[in-house]
Amino acid sequence: MLAGLEWQFDGDALTGSLSLEWKREILLIFKEALHNIRRHASAQRVTIRLADEDGELVMEISMTGVARCARRDDRHGLTSQRQRAQALGGELRVASQPGEGTVVTLRAKLDSAAQPEHT
Repeated sequence: MLAGLEWQFDGDALTGSLSLEWKREILLIFKEALHNIRRHASAQRVTIRLADEDGELVMEISMTGVARCARRDDRHGLTSQRQRAQALGGELRVASQPGEGTVVTLRAKLDSAAQPEHT
């Protein structure tokens, strides 16, 4: 999925263990974010950061390059990512600056990592 891109991964060891459901939701959010980068952006470089910041899981995927607007019928992927983040008791934010790139950030409290909420 990252073939042809320059990329960097920065990951901290997370304290404690994540439930299988949490791992699945995080993986699916990650996968959709990378898919969207490939589909909707002329990305040159992708940086992936995974960290425990004061008991909060932070997954940040940033890309340099020019983002193209998704067609209205393509936006279900972003909706799905936000629903998955909410299922973890967290939130997903997407920030885009013209000419600078896009950052997708997932934040969720790790104290709820054992049993994610279902919507």
